[in-house]
Amino acid sequence: MDGPPSADGTPSAVRRVLRKMGFYGDGRKLSGDFHPVLIVHTLFLTFTRLPAVFINTMMVGQSGGLDAVLLYNGAFYLFGAVFMALAAKVLCRLGSRLTAIMGIAVYFVLYFTIFMLGEAAARYSVLIGVINGLADGFYWIAYLQLFSSTTDLDNRDKAMAVIQLLGAAVNLLMPLTGSLVIQAVGGLKGYMTVFAIAFLLALFTCLYTVKLPKLRQNSPKTNYAAAIGFLRRHRIRSALAGQFVKGMREGTFLFILSVVIYQLVRSEVLVGVSTFLSGGASIIAYGVMSRLLNPTNRMRYMLYAVIALTVTAFAGFLWVTPQMILVYCVINALFCGFLENTSFTIFLDSTTGDKDASQHMPEMLAINEIVLVAGRICGMLIILAVLRFLGESVRWELFSLLLLTLTQFAVLVFSGRADTDSYART
Repeated sequence: MDGPPSADGTPSAVRRVLRKMGFYGDGRKLSGDFHPVLIVHTLFLTFTRLPAVFINTMMVGQSGGLDAVLLYNGAFYLFGAVFMALAAKVLCRLGSRLTAIMGIAVYFVLYFTIFMLGEAAARYSVLIGVINGLADGFYWIAYLQLFSSTTDLDNRDKAMAVIQLLGAAVNLLMPLTGSLVIQAVGGLKGYMTVFAIAFLLALFTCLYTVKLPKLRQNSPKTNYAAAIGFLRRHRIRSALAGQFVKGMREGTFLFILSVVIYQLVRSEVLVGVSTFLSGGASIIAYGVMSRLLNPTNRMRYMLYAVIALTVTAFAGFLWVTPQMILVYCVINALFCGFLENTSFTIFLDSTTGDKDASQHMPEMLAINEIVLVAGRICGMLIILAVLRFLGESVRWELFSLLLLTLTQFAVLVFSGRADTDSYART
């Protein structure tokens, strides 16, 4: 028996999970402040992942094409970066906890707006994307600041793997649950029921954020001029270049495979099944990552991941069937974390390991998000260019995904340079 919750309010079940993941002993124990961060972030993923994929499928169903989806996601990514830069100023003045609460509160507005728009939602895809970007920008900079402040170089890779493991469990259940609700209720009412449930879960999460640690920056003001000056440092510049190229693929793959399945077979349940399978694969992947990954071997596993993802993207382009796309989803879930998480943790290591840059973490996190979003928008522009010049079809969508995956070999180069520089200092 593990006994009652710890002094920081962490349930014993969470402590058992952390112990099994190797966070107790071997000098890698996490601070008690990390546990409520883990719980709040898992709750956040629960209420955002439940409706996320169905915002896209609803827009495809209402508009009959991909344009509304790309506009929504483009606005979401762009304004998420803009509002994150603003949120950095708020964070410096009010702290991470209040900033996170503000972000979660905006999700109330998002789900209420979608609920009120109903069958006209696709016509207001940009507005929905802007509101989602506002909520996303405020929450994520608070979470990233909390994450970087409650982990260190020795346990950050494994901490990220545990968070992603729990996120994968959420992905396993939430979209499938949403699809079953939509099927049971039927049509637009089914979609609105999912958004109403997400609203209630967001309210519960907002109440739980009182357990987050009260962390404040050393300076109550942001200084973007100083933060931009750190880009002259090779390790930080290389890490951000890796984040830009990573974003070219990562941003599109957050939604595109589910959209492709929906285009091939107009079934929300099949979309839910695909995310269920992907979630199961992610649990396996992040469980392996939490035990295997460390700063000395992560580049090697990143290389394996890029090769596997490239081969799968080529197979998906050759065989355009629902069965192949389901396989595509699973293999992507198995390997993308080795690429995406490693690139981000290398950025964190390069920044927190720099004495000067670490004093401006909110600004550096906002700059990282801007760079990542620039990559995401670039990736979507590549898809649009391919579809305009080669024709709007699922096959050419999959061809554009192959092109985006090939760019990830550049992530290996840039992140490898930053990783080498980070280790040269230790």
